[in-house]
Amino acid sequence: MTNAYVSMSHREAPARGCPLAGMGIESARADEHTRAAASRGFENLVEVLAKRIGRRQREAARSEAVFALAAMIGSVTRSRIIADTDASLPVLQDVKQHLEAV
Repeated sequence: MTNAYVSMSHREAPARGCPLAGMGIESARADEHTRAAASRGFENLVEVLAKRIGRRQREAARSEAVFALAAMIGSVTRSRIIADTDASLPVLQDVKQHLEAV
C-alpha cells in the first residue's frame, strides 16, 4: 500500500489519486460537510492501516497508522507542490524509507 501511495505515479495523477492528498490544505477551508467527509475518509484509512499493522494493542496500531497515513498524505501533497519533478522525488523516497523502517 505504501509503495503505491508514496510514488511518482500517484504524484502525477492527482485527479485519480487519493482525495485526501488531492485536496490538500483546501480541505481545511471547505465547508463543514466536506471536512466531515474528509475526516471520515481519514479515519477509515487509519482503521485499514491499523488492521494491517496487526499489533496486539489496538491503540498502538492506531497510533502507528495515524503517523503513517499523515506522512503518506503529506509527502504526496508536498511533492505535488514542488514544481521540479526531480526535486520532488526525494520527498517521496525519504518518507517511504522512514515508513519502511517503522
